[in-house]
Amino acid sequence: MAQDNRLAVAISTSRGASIKLGTAVNSDAKLLFDELRDLTKSWTRHDLMLSRNEAREIGWKLYRLGGWPLMAQAYHFVTGINPAATALLALRDGIGDWDW
Repeated sequence: MAQDNRLAVAISTSRGASIKLGTAVNSDAKLLFDELRDLTKSWTRHDLMLSRNEAREIGWKLYRLGGWPLMAQAYHFVTGINPAATALLALRDGIGDWDW
């Protein structure tokens, strides 16, 4: 039986913005948010395709955990850290309900 450890999460970005990630975020989702943050924090428009498959894999995991709403929360989280991560809009096309 899966354990559901829920955390209320508010995260500060490197730009000082505070992002509240819904009312509660599953601890597994928090790990995926952190993994996606680490993957995208140094992206530029030239090197993002190098980690395309990893980003899509994380997208599928987020979708299975919480669907489009969780994917959207993760998107806003990482784009608050690095605006170049907006490329996730295109990279996630076709994952679950995500339609770009």
